[in-house]
Amino acid sequence: MIGMRFTFEDDCGRKGLADMEELLQQIDRLLEENKGAQAQALMEERLGEALAGGDRGGAVTLLNELIGFCRETGQAEKSYYYGETVLELLQEMGLAGTLPFATSVLNIASAYRAGGRLEDAMTCYRAVEQIYSAGPRGHAGGQPVQQQGPAVSGNGGI
Repeated sequence: MIGMRFTFEDDCGRKGLADMEELLQQIDRLLEENKGAQAQALMEERLGEALAGGDRGGAVTLLNELIGFCRETGQAEKSYYYGETVLELLQEMGLAGTLPFATSVLNIASAYRAGGRLEDAMTCYRAVEQIYSAGPRGHAGGQPVQQQGPAVSGNGGI
């Protein structure tokens, strides 16, 4: 798969995890068969279902997959939109400043870089570096690392 994969066991049970892995394998097969439009439609459909059903972990996984897919298929604006959405969701989940948050920001940085938004990409890369250097949990002194710049502020600045 193109994007980053996440699983949050607190948001979905064992069946949900198995279902997500099966879905990701189905998406991989579609991409291998050069059926990108079908893969994207499936991801977007399942994203809507995950959000409607309260499966935030599944939604994070699908959003990251969509960021990567849109980046690789030249859909820059969509990749930025999905990036903004995943950051908002991770913040709602209380994960701002953590390693999963940083990994999503890294994915977004790659989308910015691919789309030619180099300053935004550097802002994201610096935020990721700050989180990663804070320790294994992405926390400094037990507190989430504060991100700098509009790209990672969660205020719609992406």
